Amino acid sequence: TFAIGYGGLALGYRALVGSEINAGFIAISAAYALFVGAFFQPMRVRIQTTADKLILRGKYDYYQTLAQLPRKISSSLRLDNILKELHYAFHEVIEVKSPRIYLPTNYQDTKAAFDKYIAWDLKLGSPAQDSRAILVDSPLIAHINSTKNSIDSSALDAGMTNGISQQIEELQSGLTVPCFFQDLLVCLFVLGPKLTEDPYTEQDIALLESLGSYVAAALENTREFESVLVKFLKAEEAAQRSSQLA
Repeated sequence: TFAIGYGGLALGYRALVGSEINAGFIAISAAYALFVGAFFQPMRVRIQTTADKLILRGKYDYYQTLAQLPRKISSSLRLDNILKELHYAFHEVIEVKSPRIYLPTNYQDTKAAFDKYIAWDLKLGSPAQDSRAILVDSPLIAHINSTKNSIDSSALDAGMTNGISQQIEELQSGLTVPCFFQDLLVCLFVLGPKLTEDPYTEQDIALLESLGSYVAAALENTREFESVLVKFLKAEEAAQRSSQLA
């Protein structure tokens, strides 16, 4: 653009004054050269960045949102708020088909044993209806606890032993991301394929695993907080009943 502008300036001036090159022409040329040197690179970067954002808007939003999510999630002590943040990230930014989070059946009871993980509705903040559960003693959970790794369905061996491939297929999972707090499997992200039909990259998986660690820690803090809150509310209700009977 600047080269064309410079060429046009030179041709225009030549047409006006003929072939004479005087001090004015030299001054204008020098000024334009200084202008190009000072502003070309910043303007090129700005124009290119704007064009990239228009063409690759999802990518910019994707990385920016994932970078901001840990801070938002870590500051939240309510399960519904955490799920809403994940709903926005998975549905609106990463654009994943059928994203789900699986939590233990005893999520709100820290001392109770549990035998399966169930899907929660990210938008409603409650257990999803008609969703397939994942048993604690299933091959999938055993594999995840052993490897601590995500499972990309596109990289699975069709003959994988112990029925793991079959479980992944039944869950319609494109990517299964475990969320560990220390050595405890707090929850799982079960994500369908991307709506763009692009594969999950190594960078995608690394970012989602990092997010999973933050979510696991936040959920553990949230569960403890909600447990204490429930006990407080019950004690407050009992105190009010006692005062009414007195």
